[in-house]
Amino acid sequence: MKTIDCDAVLLDLEDSVAPQRKLEARQRVLDELKCPGSLGRRVGLPRVNALDTEWGADDLRALADAGVGLLIYPKLSTVQELAEVRRLSGGAEVIVIVETARAVLNLEAIAQAGVAGFINGPADLAIDVGWDMFVDGALNASAYGYIASKLVLVQAAFGTPAFDTVFVEDLRDAAQVRIAVQRSCRMGFSGVATFYPPHVTVINEVFTPSAADVSRATRTVEAYEQALARGDAAVRIGGEAVIVQYYKGAMNVLARAALRRD
Repeated sequence: MKTIDCDAVLLDLEDSVAPQRKLEARQRVLDELKCPGSLGRRVGLPRVNALDTEWGADDLRALADAGVGLLIYPKLSTVQELAEVRRLSGGAEVIVIVETARAVLNLEAIAQAGVAGFINGPADLAIDVGWDMFVDGALNASAYGYIASKLVLVQAAFGTPAFDTVFVEDLRDAAQVRIAVQRSCRMGFSGVATFYPPHVTVINEVFTPSAADVSRATRTVEAYEQALARGDAAVRIGGEAVIVQYYKGAMNVLARAALRRD
């Protein structure tokens, strides 16, 4: 795990842990969090069990006692549930996995209540709603398009980062994985989560602007700012008109490149 070039590591207490091992998993996560250097530069993100399970409340209390300030909460439905999560966790910041129909419908209110971020959770949402998760090896676009668009719109409206999750029918299908990650990037997601480590390389490649992208964006920014200094609202680069929207897009490319350098 220490060789994976990711930004954060999920420390799971939920779906990947069998019921009879929940208490053991909780202790292992607490032990990991007591050694902040063990993950290198990566952020350790504990994912607790939901409050409608027998372990959820105790997970949150244990993290509060350990002084954990950021956690992932699954299967949230309402703002009221979010308030209870915060109370039990001692006021920790919460990244919400959007994987229930009620969470999708309450997304704006949840964002307004203040969360650290959203993660798209297609698998459990498919179970909750009752639709087919995959069509022709890829996520069911007619079903998931609305949720993805809404997450990105809420991200823009409230400044709450939204992260997609890689789901393809065959996790080893590199071509399908790249298509899925490119779609997430083009839609405007802040990043992508995955449960399959080999995907991380593809995610980093897609979300990191290439040298050519950075060079093009730099030329656009410099030329447009020179035009503004002259009192012009647009400029031509190689015969192509550059207006304020292109300038802002170029600034976003440079900001993403700076994040990857950091």
